[in-house]
Amino acid sequence: MRRADHPARRVRDVVDSPGWCGLTGKYTRDNVGDAKPGRGERVTAYLNDRTFSIIDELVRIAADSETTPAAIALAWVQGKSGVDSTIIGARTMEQLEANLVGLDVTLTEAEVAALDAVSSPTLSFPMPFLE
Repeated sequence: MRRADHPARRVRDVVDSPGWCGLTGKYTRDNVGDAKPGRGERVTAYLNDRTFSIIDELVRIAADSETTPAAIALAWVQGKSGVDSTIIGARTMEQLEANLVGLDVTLTEAEVAALDAVSSPTLSFPMPFLE
């Protein structure tokens, strides 16, 4: 399997350090232009329409499941083939406890399919010709 095709790579854009901050609600489509994160442009570079589409889906599923978007994202990562472990980058005990809830979340096939659909990577040449 090519690295770009790896299922776990899809979620990297959202749950990797810069993109993950969108799950807190701190950055939204409405305030992204005014956002001044303490960690600089590295954070806001990931806050684009694609990222917000993924976050919107995580928020929708979280609301239906009565849990947090971060817990849904962690459950999604954990359910991917090829993912042996998940690194949780919590900076506080509150964040750690909230994220650990994701270990108890089970996503339906429809929820996984919805998240996979909005996070599907755009593959470079020649992949579009091979599909």
